[in-house]
Amino acid sequence: MEQTLDAHHQEKLFNAILSFPENRYCADCQALNPDWVSTTLGVLICYKCSGIHRSFGTPITRVKSTKLDSWTLEQMYVMGLVNNVESNNYWEEHLQEFSKIDHDSSPHDTMHFTRKKYVEKLFVEPGKESPAQKVRDQLASSYQKQEISNKNAFFQEKLTELMDIVKVKEEERAPRPSRSDKSGTRNLNKNKTLFLPKFTKKFSNITDRKDSQKCDDSLNGLVSPFLKPRISNITQLSTQNTIPSTTHLPLFKGTFFY
Repeated sequence: MEQTLDAHHQEKLFNAILSFPENRYCADCQALNPDWVSTTLGVLICYKCSGIHRSFGTPITRVKSTKLDSWTLEQMYVMGLVNNVESNNYWEEHLQEFSKIDHDSSPHDTMHFTRKKYVEKLFVEPGKESPAQKVRDQLASSYQKQEISNKNAFFQEKLTELMDIVKVKEEERAPRPSRSDKSGTRNLNKNKTLFLPKFTKKFSNITDRKDSQKCDDSLNGLVSPFLKPRISNITQLSTQNTIPSTTHLPLFKGTFFY
C-alpha cells in the first residue's frame, strides 16, 4: 500500500479532484482553490492553513502538496472518495454555537478555530468515525485479504477503480443543456418553418390575380416588373417545400402591405 503513483496518474487524478465543486474552497478558512491536503484528515486546505496544520504535528495531521509531493495509492484513494463538504459534515457537525472563520480572519482566530476543530474535536459527534478513516479501513481490509503474490495486481486493480470513480464524478458534474433551451430551439425552428408558406401565399395570390388580369389598376401598380420575378421565385420555393437560407432570400425594395 506504500507504492507511489506515477506522475501521469497523479496529475490526472488531482486535476479532476481539484475541479469538483465540493473541493473549490479551503475546508477551514474557505479560501478559493486550495491545493494542499491533510492526508490524515481527508481535507483540502489553502497554503495559510497548511502552516497551521503542520504546527499540530504529524500525529494529528500530515500535510502534503497536490503538486510538489509524491502520493501513495492509499492517500490518493482517500482524496478521490472523500471531499471537503463530506469531511466538514463530520468535523463541523456541531459548529452552530461557534463562528466559522474565513480567509480574512486573523492568524490568531484561524489557529484558535482550527485547534478546536481537529485537536480538541469540539464540533464532532462522539463515537463517529471520520469519512477519511472509513475509506482507509475499507482499503486496508481488502488489502489484507490478498495473497502476497497478488499485491501488485491489487495495486493496479485499485488504481483502475479509483480512475473510474473519479471519471464518473466528473461526468455527473458536467454541465448539460436544460430542457427549456431545447424546447426553445424547437419552437424557433417550428416558427421558421411556418413563416415561409404564409409569406409566399400572400404574394402568390397577387401574381395570380396579376396574370389573370382580375385586378384593377391600383393592384397592377403594386406588382412592378422589378418585383414580379422575385415573387415568382418565392412561390416556386414554396411549392418545392424548401426553406431558403437568409443569404438566398430575395430582397424587396419599396414598401407594400399584406
